[in-house]
Amino acid sequence: MTPQESQEVLRGCLRDAGWPQAPDGGIEVPVGQEDALDLALYVCYQQYPVEEKYAQPLTAAQLGVLYDWWVEHTVPCFEQRGWEVGEIPTREVFLANPEWLPAERVAEQAGAEVQAGLIETMDEALYGVCPGPPDEVLYP
Repeated sequence: MTPQESQEVLRGCLRDAGWPQAPDGGIEVPVGQEDALDLALYVCYQQYPVEEKYAQPLTAAQLGVLYDWWVEHTVPCFEQRGWEVGEIPTREVFLANPEWLPAERVAEQAGAEVQAGLIETMDEALYGVCPGPPDEVLYP
């Protein structure tokens, strides 16, 4: 399955195993229950694996596609919502050191909308409202 599909399925699997997630994606873990959560995570990830192509590092060409999509689509979408992304690195800087993630730059602003009930979950806020490139674009 895709990483996006995986998040929803894993959320349900963990909920069924007694580990519901809060809207911000967090899970409350009682003291001494860390191993039980780790086991539930392991079982859920094994039951619903993500396709191998998503587990591989992105190639330089894919990083270029990702950067272009973010700059042309994701960042303007965030800005239309009033979320400040800040300084955007040049394509060359990003390709040399691909650590810039627009979703991280707006996490606090997105979290405020989740807490206000305007958006259901942080995953939806960061990756659903202004999605990244479709699979057929990033994985041709």
